[in-house]
Amino acid sequence: MKKEISELPVLAPLPKGGQHAYCIRLQACGEWLVVDGYKWEEGSWKYAGRYCINREGRHGRLNGRKLEQIKLSTFLMGGFDYMESYTLAKRTAVDSDEEREAIAYMGWEQSRRQYAVSEIEGREASHDRRKSMNAANRKQQRIDEMMGEIPMLPEGLYGFLRKAVFPDDYMIPTESDEYTDTGNYYCSACRKPHSFEKRPKTGSMVLCQEAQRYARITRKGGGKLEKARVSVFQAIDEEKSVVRHLVFYRTVGGEAGGYTSLKYDEQARIVIYRERCIITKKGISIRTHNDEVYHGTIGMADEFEQEWSTTNPLQTRPYNWPAWVYPHGIKEALQGTRYEKAPIEKMAKRGYCLKYNNILLGSVKDGVAGIIEYMVKMGLRQMVTETADSHMYFGKYYGSLNMEGESAAGVFGCGAQRIRRLKDADGGYAYLDWMRYEEKKGIHIKEDVVKWMVRNKIYPDTVSELVLDLMSPEQVRNYLVREAPEFGMMAYTAVLNEWKDYLSMAKRLQMDISDPIIHRTRHLKARHDALVETFESQKDDVAAWEMAEKFPRVDASCDAVRDKFAWDGNPEDEYCIMVPKGIKDIITDARQLHHCAGSSERYYERIEEGETYILFLRRKTEKEKAYYTLEVEPGGTVRQKRSEYNRQPDIEEVTNFLRRWQAVVAKRMKESDRARADESRMKRMAEMQALAESENERDRKLYMALSADLNEAV
Repeated sequence: MKKEISELPVLAPLPKGGQHAYCIRLQACGEWLVVDGYKWEEGSWKYAGRYCINREGRHGRLNGRKLEQIKLSTFLMGGFDYMESYTLAKRTAVDSDEEREAIAYMGWEQSRRQYAVSEIEGREASHDRRKSMNAANRKQQRIDEMMGEIPMLPEGLYGFLRKAVFPDDYMIPTESDEYTDTGNYYCSACRKPHSFEKRPKTGSMVLCQEAQRYARITRKGGGKLEKARVSVFQAIDEEKSVVRHLVFYRTVGGEAGGYTSLKYDEQARIVIYRERCIITKKGISIRTHNDEVYHGTIGMADEFEQEWSTTNPLQTRPYNWPAWVYPHGIKEALQGTRYEKAPIEKMAKRGYCLKYNNILLGSVKDGVAGIIEYMVKMGLRQMVTETADSHMYFGKYYGSLNMEGESAAGVFGCGAQRIRRLKDADGGYAYLDWMRYEEKKGIHIKEDVVKWMVRNKIYPDTVSELVLDLMSPEQVRNYLVREAPEFGMMAYTAVLNEWKDYLSMAKRLQMDISDPIIHRTRHLKARHDALVETFESQKDDVAAWEMAEKFPRVDASCDAVRDKFAWDGNPEDEYCIMVPKGIKDIITDARQLHHCAGSSERYYERIEEGETYILFLRRKTEKEKAYYTLEVEPGGTVRQKRSEYNRQPDIEEVTNFLRRWQAVVAKRMKESDRARADESRMKRMAEMQALAESENERDRKLYMALSADLNEAV
């Protein structure tokens, strides 16, 4: 049929009328309605191509003998626009036998022939909906068939839950006896009521004689609810297995007679495939399917009630949470898959509750599975849990262990003695950090000190070298314990931060922090607050000291040019030029005028290199008050002149004064000054040219501003 359609003659467009930009012509061919489309461009109709649609709604653009699925609005107009589509529809009202036959063929009445476009769009929409629904039904059928292959939950799962996941028993008062001194309790161990002449203390353990198990006395009424995530590994057939993620809810009630219930919600299933060998032209290749993740679409539904989808409408991702794993069937489920090396079975049998999905993904990478299995065998439960929960993301390891290490010392970064301490304490990454610090410094830290540090989330890098260079870890612990009461309910980490802040300020104020009176001061909070006030009042001195450490030749450079640049002006002049004594004067001047000359290291670099200097322009009557800051080259050329907030008040008078000052400087210059002036000028010209030629708009604006501010020396 496509051949017959392609051989149909193209109908000529209608005469242009109104504001319409499109035109279509219709004709019938077998079961198809054929549409020739035109666009109005550059004063004439341009042929857009041929579009077809049949009675069932199948549609598209004819490209040779190939039908490319596309809607009429997109084919003709590049997209759907209601008003344009409406005006386009009106252009189909023509008096031709061909179009009448086409309209009658499609079942449209003659009186409605002008709405051909609307009819076509309606049939397109119906066809696409049917197609989408059919595809969804086929997909859901495939999902249902896959879910139908998954076996039921193993019978031993409930025994595992009772033993490992929900091992505790409770005695809960019945509602009728909540507020009496004596009463009846429901026991979850024997599932029978118990009577007491005197009400037991809440939280105490009572032996159930019938079950020979201890049960905890709970708070009054309301019952007890426990929740746990559980993963189950099951083999489906020779090709695939499934990892099922469930949430179990155990309720021990306190109503008259009492009850115990166990419900679960199966939230996700991950189907994993076994690898298989494929013989290709290049040799043998290992192939496997990607994992298929199916999410439950009903909240609180078990394996019999749940419906499944490859999307996640409930936004549940149970595989991203720590979970218990049923220890049976794991080996059979993972055998032959890319996760075969993952030590899941060993971890499950030891009762680990962690993010197993991270372990699975990480085991695909060489070395990671082996190291984790080694830690499991060593009994490093805390470190394995932290590795899975915090240090692995989508299969990539981000922790501090060396997963490529060839020995225990290479992996953990410390010797055998400290690895044994790590094992005996079941330490995590924080404990390992202290072992590494201990070995690095060649010291021994008492076990109770290490455990105190770990318990309070204090690590060597958070304590900082500033503190540990002054005191031992034990002294740090004792000092924090001594000073913590002054800080109220603040955690020890917060007290430590206040202490480090105090020491940092003391060092910047050039106090001798090696003196125990300083670094181990009593009443830390009061001393910290007092030092804050002192630091604020002396911040210019502090900034000057810090800059002087980086640029020690700046003060001497200022003294060297004082005789050349300093000038009180003529008697009639309002202004004078002053040379700062050094960095502190520059910082104070910049703070008063609120610009960056005092804080930018670039200016100090130029001063030490003899490229430019910072000078002050002041009023003679207010020499102590900052007015203008100048950046001046050795020859007297003024690169920049800025007052408060980079403004330029009285700029004409200031510029005239600077010209007279430049004439004075020119008379004072020596041959060595002229050589440095030429070098400075060449550097400035190169920098300005780079700014002018930059593609960055900000650089070009800076070039314009600096050019306008430049005052060349005479």
